[in-house]
Amino acid sequence: MPERLEQTSWPWAKWDVDPAEFGVVALPGTELRASYHGSLHDVIGLDTDIGHGRQASITALLDRIADQDGLAILPHPSKYNDASDYEQYVPVFEAADVLLGMEIFNGNDRYPSRALWDRLLTHFGPDRPIWAFAGDDYHGRARPQDGKRFNRSRNVLLLSTHSKAAVREALTTGQFYVQHNGDHHAPFIHAIDVTDDAISVDAPDAVRIEWIADGEVVATGETIPNDRFVDRTYVRAEVHGDGRAVSCTQPFYPV
Repeated sequence: MPERLEQTSWPWAKWDVDPAEFGVVALPGTELRASYHGSLHDVIGLDTDIGHGRQASITALLDRIADQDGLAILPHPSKYNDASDYEQYVPVFEAADVLLGMEIFNGNDRYPSRALWDRLLTHFGPDRPIWAFAGDDYHGRARPQDGKRFNRSRNVLLLSTHSKAAVREALTTGQFYVQHNGDHHAPFIHAIDVTDDAISVDAPDAVRIEWIADGEVVATGETIPNDRFVDRTYVRAEVHGDGRAVSCTQPFYPV
């Protein structure tokens, strides 16, 4: 690989841009290429200066990210494996704590990965949470064959302070939810209330709220009583809006 591929576009000052002027907390990030089971697989590295995966094994690349105290995400896993092949990812998540989770929405939902995520959540349970992520996969050039990718999918972080430390904490501990606009705009979640008896989601713009446990819809509405998922591995909420718009919470685990 040419050495120039190891050079990232970080910091933004190279391009005469100061993130603070825009009220942005900026972290360096790269989409890296690794090898896994004889094929190539993308890995997102955050808060590292690694510019290219050099097609190393996925475990070796995750070790490099961990050595730099970075964070990692699996983007568009359903591009490579179906939900029925979820066991392909089990050893990767078992071996790498630095791997926070996986994209469940990519671009205009061209690689739907919710079913794969549900399989992995069911397999691991609370011992190894896997957080959901969403991203546009927008590389700044027109692709009319799969357009409508800009500003369609995103992560909504719940921050205690506007700082890099708070961003890393939110990503690491699952203090965020994901949105996919579909043909409208995904509903915002105003509050989540967890008690000994139930979990409730406050989302005024929602047209429907579904509760998913072990890959199945087990309840609908703003509130789910705890006894509806006490024998389940986890439960999560899908907050639906108009035109295929949806926001997804992270998993909740029964205690």
